[in-house]
Amino acid sequence: MAIELPEGLRRAAARAIERARSAAPEARWADPAGIHLTVAFLGGVDGALVPRIEDAVERAVRGHRPIPCAMTRLGAFPSERRARVVWAGLEEDGAIGVLASAVQQGLVPTGYEPERRAFRAHVTLARLREPRPVRLPAIEPATGTLESVALFQSHLHPKGARYEVIHRFPLAG
Repeated sequence: MAIELPEGLRRAAARAIERARSAAPEARWADPAGIHLTVAFLGGVDGALVPRIEDAVERAVRGHRPIPCAMTRLGAFPSERRARVVWAGLEEDGAIGVLASAVQQGLVPTGYEPERRAFRAHVTLARLREPRPVRLPAIEPATGTLESVALFQSHLHPKGARYEVIHRFPLAG
């Protein structure tokens, strides 16, 4: 389950990738067309379970409004000294975390185990095979409004994953 980025934030992510690529040229950089904000990673899902997942998410997003946010900086997990993931952070009023929690808790009856780590609103820009130090540049801030949650199916390929939207859940309040 993920939140799709509006076109302006997706373009900002593409610019951030171009600026940051020299910090870790050996990293596997994301295709900007597939960048999204994961709120619940489901892994392999039995097709028979999809209708229950869709019902659960439909209920979980009810009452949530579109979320204005800003992409303001780059960072790395677990740290810039031992980077394995390069990310762009999204700043907002906490509504993304509330929505992510609602979706994760809503999925519990389908057998999903909620994430134990604290939620941090970010989009993954790159992954590194081995931890290494990175010096990430500043980026030009960009703003946008998150308007839907989507159930994605990942198609894994040697050049990176492609994501297909199976169902969209609008944030209509």
